Amino acid sequence: MTGAVRDGLPMRTLVWPVVIVAALLAAIVQASSVALFGPLGRVPSLARAAASDWPFAAAHATGADRFAAVRVELARAALVRDEPERAAALVAGLPSTPTVADLRGRVALAAGRNDDAVAAFGEAGDVVRAEATIDAVAARDPLAGYDLAVAFATDAERRDEPAPVRAEAAWRAGQMAAAVAYARPAEAPRYNRLALGLYREAVRDDGTQEAYLLADGLASLVVGDVTGSHDAYQRAVAVVPDSVDAYVGLAVSAARAGNCTAAREEAARARESAARQHRTIDIATVGYDPVTRAAAQRCLSGSP
Repeated sequence: MTGAVRDGLPMRTLVWPVVIVAALLAAIVQASSVALFGPLGRVPSLARAAASDWPFAAAHATGADRFAAVRVELARAALVRDEPERAAALVAGLPSTPTVADLRGRVALAAGRNDDAVAAFGEAGDVVRAEATIDAVAARDPLAGYDLAVAFATDAERRDEPAPVRAEAAWRAGQMAAAVAYARPAEAPRYNRLALGLYREAVRDDGTQEAYLLADGLASLVVGDVTGSHDAYQRAVAVVPDSVDAYVGLAVSAARAGNCTAAREEAARARESAARQHRTIDIATVGYDPVTRAAAQRCLSGSP
């Protein structure tokens, strides 16, 4: 009996390329697993063989590296092997999907191209990896971290990401701007204003987050916008009625405005909320510029 025939070719002739591609994919995945997880990913003999260069050579020799799925797995294996140039060549020309964009981000990161990495991670929707990259850069160079964070926030706006994603990106960029202001006192006024603008973008996109409103309130005080600070802290209380930090902010902003009676009332609310949460606070001295700190001490030094 003759074997089955399709389009003039024996079925076994058609099956073998599929088997080869499947075996290559399995080997590549196994190699990556071993490299990432050690003995947990080890299968006798297969892992040892796949850890060598042969999957790349075999894929090329058989033409399997023409398949996008094979190229993606080979690129992952190349990154595990610390071969970013090979990984870059493998993903070049592939259709732009979240998986491919994420791989391109990892390639750029391995090559030290942090801006390209953050942009690619954003395109892939890998916010966690993008933020981790920004944080790592900011730890070494606050200004470079700020630039990356602003670029990421701008890209999120351009891609019309969901409002919570845009809001978090803007808020984190504001934090980076505040860090630059702290690190560069001569340029602090400029970066404090930039921080405030970014915080207000975050509040515009998502006004339900206490952290964004508190940041808006503090940054407003720093640049001297006492009314804006009071409004932001009031909104924070509306979002989290037992917010110690919001009541502290209201006390300090009232003191800065010269309204010591209101400052003492808000300070009392802050202490009551803190007591319920088993927290301690020092309203008059923590985290404010000298002018604001002096106003708070003047109004609150005699409060119980």
